Amino acid sequence: MRPHSPKIVLDLDRDRIQTVLREAYGICQATLSTSFDLTVDEFVAKIEPYLQSNRVTCLISFDLNNKKYPGLTIDVDLRKASVFARIPSRARNHPMQVELNRYLKGL
Repeated sequence: MRPHSPKIVLDLDRDRIQTVLREAYGICQATLSTSFDLTVDEFVAKIEPYLQSNRVTCLISFDLNNKKYPGLTIDVDLRKASVFARIPSRARNHPMQVELNRYLKGL
């Protein structure tokens, strides 16, 4: 690295990303009719280290644990400010995963 090179700063819409995560939490809670081990604020706070580091080249996955759907993960694409839900199952596409992502796509 050159000593006089300018610092690269990514122009992420941090407020939009946090809003998308809050909405995703609510949509998952309503669609799955369940409660989660984390509060909405705890879930949204998980993104902060990534927003501060400016390392956004890959998807970030967060667990959104609950008794009804164990292993539910939310993939976050910081560049697009979008989310995608994954529910593990033996079937290729879990029916509730398809349902969730239909709503999450609109965020």
